[in-house]
Amino acid sequence: MFMSALTEFRWRLSRPFSELGAQGTTTTSCACSDGPHDQRPEQISSELGRPEPVNAAPDMTAGGAIYRDQCSACRGLDGKGVDRLFPSVASSSMARSDDPSSVIRVILRGARSVATEKEPTAPGMPSYGWQLNDSQVAAVLTYIRNSWDNAASAVSPDDVARQRAGLAKRSD
Repeated sequence: MFMSALTEFRWRLSRPFSELGAQGTTTTSCACSDGPHDQRPEQISSELGRPEPVNAAPDMTAGGAIYRDQCSACRGLDGKGVDRLFPSVASSSMARSDDPSSVIRVILRGARSVATEKEPTAPGMPSYGWQLNDSQVAAVLTYIRNSWDNAASAVSPDDVARQRAGLAKRSD
C-alpha cells in the first residue's frame, strides 16, 4: 500500500500543471427552474450562505505561486495530499475555520501528528516561519482557504504578525 501512495505522489509531481487542471476556473452545472446553466463556485457559495471566495488577484496569485513552490510536492496541486502519507488541505476544516489562528501557527511552527490507521506514517509538516514573511504566509493561507471550492475570509499579514509575535514569546 505504501508503494502505491508513493507511486501516486511521484506521478503527481511529474504532471504538468495544465494537465491537472487550473483551480478556480471550473463551473458546476445547475438545473434551475429557468433552465440549466453553469454557475461559478462563488455563485454557489453565496446561494448556500457560505462566505464569498476571496478573489483578490494579487493575494490569490502570490499565494498560488507559493503553494506550488512550497506545498504542492506533498499536498498536490489539487490540495488532496497523498492517501496514507500526506493529509488533504483541500478538505481541511482547520484551514477553512472562521478563525485562522491554528493554521497560521501550523505554517509558522510546523506540526507533527500521531500515526493512525488511515495515516500510519504519522504525518509531519515543516516550519515555514523562518522562510516566509508575514505577507507570504497570509497569501498562501488565503489561497488555500479559497481554492478547491472552499470559501473563507482572507488572512491578513497583521494576523500572521500577531501569531508570530505570540509564538516568539514561547519557550518550547
